[in-house]
Order: sequence, then C-alpha cells, then structure tokens
Amino acid sequence: SLLKRDYDVIGLPDLDAALQGRGRCVMITFDDGYRDNYSHAFPALKQENLSATFFVTTGFLDRPIVPWWDEIAWMVRHTPVHSFHLPKWSCESYSTAPAQREATSVNC
Repeated sequence: SLLKRDYDVIGLPDLDAALQGRGRCVMITFDDGYRDNYSHAFPALKQENLSATFFVTTGFLDRPIVPWWDEIAWMVRHTPVHSFHLPKWSCESYSTAPAQREATSVNC
C-alpha cells in the first residue's frame, strides 16, 4: 500500500513508456521463483490491485540441487557460532543470532 500511495506502480509492459517520462515509478519484481512468492506476495499484490514481475530460475527445476545462496542461508541459520568476521572480504562482523541476522556492526 505504501508503494501504491507514493509511486506509480508499473508493470513490465509499461517500462519503456516510464523510462521516457517523468515521475515516480516503481516496478515490483521477485527473483528465483520461491513458493512464498505465490503464497504470500501474490495475495498481497492482488489485494492492492498491483502488478509484479516474477522471474523463475528454471535451471533448478529439473535438477535436484539447492542453489548456493540457499545453502549459505541454511548454514547461517543452523551454525552454533554466534558471530563471524571476514577480514579478507570486508571489515564488518556479522551476527548469526536470529534477531540480528540482518544487522551488521563495523569491526575494523
């Protein structure tokens, strides 16, 4: 409802026209084709009468493998480690605690 109130929500067919004009346009997209896109996002979009574009990762449909990003998410959710630091990649520490997974703190 926030997007609907403050922006012109456009669909994929409207993209060319929106790029030629002015205004506050937003296009809602979902990547990877997860089931919750249909079970959670679709009813909310339908309730607000909003369109969205869903991208499905077809390469994983015929092969019984888990995408690498889901493997990492599973490892973070199930690790007994409380936090970790990646000095070669960044100067941030990352918490694996459920309430703090999205937050990071600088630790340089």
